Amino acid sequence: MGLVRPLLARLLQAALVALAVATLCFVALQAMPGDQAVRVAVGRYGQGALTDATLAQIRHTTGLDRPVLAQYAAWIGDAATGRFGRSLVTDRPVMQDIAPRFRVTLLVGTLGVLVALMLAVPAGLAAGMAPGSGLDRRVASAAALLASVPSFVVGSLMVAVFAIRLHWLPVAGSDSPRSLVLPAVALACSLAPGLARIVRHGVAGAMAAPYSTFARMRGVASWRVALHVVARPALVPILSYAPVLAMQFLEGFIAIELLFNLDGIGLLLVRSLLAGDIPV
Repeated sequence: MGLVRPLLARLLQAALVALAVATLCFVALQAMPGDQAVRVAVGRYGQGALTDATLAQIRHTTGLDRPVLAQYAAWIGDAATGRFGRSLVTDRPVMQDIAPRFRVTLLVGTLGVLVALMLAVPAGLAAGMAPGSGLDRRVASAAALLASVPSFVVGSLMVAVFAIRLHWLPVAGSDSPRSLVLPAVALACSLAPGLARIVRHGVAGAMAAPYSTFARMRGVASWRVALHVVARPALVPILSYAPVLAMQFLEGFIAIELLFNLDGIGLLLVRSLLAGDIPV
């Protein structure tokens, strides 16, 4: 029973936060200037199909002619029961629009995180093994430079060099595995700096611990100390960094999908925001 009460309290807090965020999103979309029915009609039929009859039909079939509180109650009720409603633009269940695009985002995101780990862990490990050295300063400078450059700028430079000038990789799309290389690397460049700093500080702290000092006093080789003594405790902070990494991933994949025209969650989110498609 000692764990049940705090667990229930945490779940209640999470539910209240989710309700507050959902309500704010609904209010923000409702507060967007212009007629929501016009945005839905443009998203569904195109700019040339705007007529009074079309707008009246959309208002009636999508429920936009109901009071705002009634729309909110119906929407939040569907979300609470896991139905999520139907898209105002495509008139399909929301999950049918999200599921295929989620696979694209998950694939690019997984590749980006793997590449980021391949870049950040060795760099952070090397820098943390020699704090204050020239290598440590170079890794810190490279991480600061990458962290200061937005992911879409990195992606644009990569497109200009590797796709347009060298013709090594496709410019955009997701038709082949080669087309996922640039998006994954661009996403990794936005995730790697923070990861490298976390690994570096973890390794530096582990190197200063008594067990590392004792291993070096016994004459254990530096690479053995790094791999067998320091690496495991030093990588633990990455777990606590996971929520921050998730937020960086969320910010990064929207810009990456727009830049590389990947039909994933980010592109769907932007289209739905422009169309006022509240359920999606």
